[in-house]
Amino acid sequence: MKTIPLLIVGQGIAGSCLALEALRRGIDFRLADSPSNSRSTRVAAGLFNPVVFRKVAEGWRASASLQEAKACYAAAQSMLNEPFYHPIGMWRIHGSEAEKHSWESKLGQAGVGAFLGPAVNPSLSTTLHAPFGISEVPEAGFIETERFVDALRRHLKNSGLLIEELSPTQHWERSEKGWEWASLSFEKVVFAEGYLLQGRSDLPSNLLNPAKGEVLIIEAPELPQRIINGKVYMVPLGNGRFRVGSTYAWRQTNDQPTLEKRAELILALQSMIKCPFTIIHQDAGIRPTVPDRRPILGELPHKRGHYLFNGMGTKGVLLAPLLAKEFFDFLLLNKPLPSDVRIERFYENAH
Repeated sequence: MKTIPLLIVGQGIAGSCLALEALRRGIDFRLADSPSNSRSTRVAAGLFNPVVFRKVAEGWRASASLQEAKACYAAAQSMLNEPFYHPIGMWRIHGSEAEKHSWESKLGQAGVGAFLGPAVNPSLSTTLHAPFGISEVPEAGFIETERFVDALRRHLKNSGLLIEELSPTQHWERSEKGWEWASLSFEKVVFAEGYLLQGRSDLPSNLLNPAKGEVLIIEAPELPQRIINGKVYMVPLGNGRFRVGSTYAWRQTNDQPTLEKRAELILALQSMIKCPFTIIHQDAGIRPTVPDRRPILGELPHKRGHYLFNGMGTKGVLLAPLLAKEFFDFLLLNKPLPSDVRIERFYENAH
């Protein structure tokens, strides 16, 4: 039986970025995924944004992550010959006079100031409610997540690297050379299944705090085709349509849309825009969020050769490319992972 160096389990944003990094490094691998298991990546807005608006502060590792994300998605778009990467900037509708003042005071300064753009001319935003003004985040943007994962999936399938099922965790057998599953042997197995991780009984129960998010697809042809962030985000889809989201409901794994969250999104949207809109569709997905809001990376202490690459939460598009690069440095070169993402922190806290 041939032993393959690596298996990646799951093809959301996390698993997809791992696959891209493996391709870049020329590593022989397989990716196992059943697309019916989770819709969180496919319904996600795909935003990458380095600014935490509530504090007008730079997000966790935002500068390095943004640089790596832009390079990763631009290269992937070229390789896959599929247009999904849109570094078009973002408009932020200020939520208060204090936020606006903080923004203006930090503009052009070190740190977060490098990511803050100027005020948007009011003549460009007459269809928006913005009593405290609007400013731009020039370095923000989005990827069309479904188009991205589907294009990569086709590439992997055509290259003989895709296994179209999700491996059951209980059916692994240890051999001299690695781990066996589905008549194949792998030296290392990386689990990147998002919130499905919480179904594993062999892991600490406090690893994930899944957050259900719901979104709307609306048609509002009078709105500018921009990424707009206020009480909710609006991501342009073309032809006058936008993805609007997102809500939060903790500890839920039912990905069916609800009337309650539909009403919540409508109220938020009505507080942001002055023009009519039509709801085209509503959808939902489950985010793999972590209680301490940091990803979970590393080798399982009780199952050597099994690894986690998970817990990206709402920032997966921004964080996953850099973390995938660091994860492979850890996996192949034995470089230590950043302390605040190591899985060991959950085992230390358990005692």
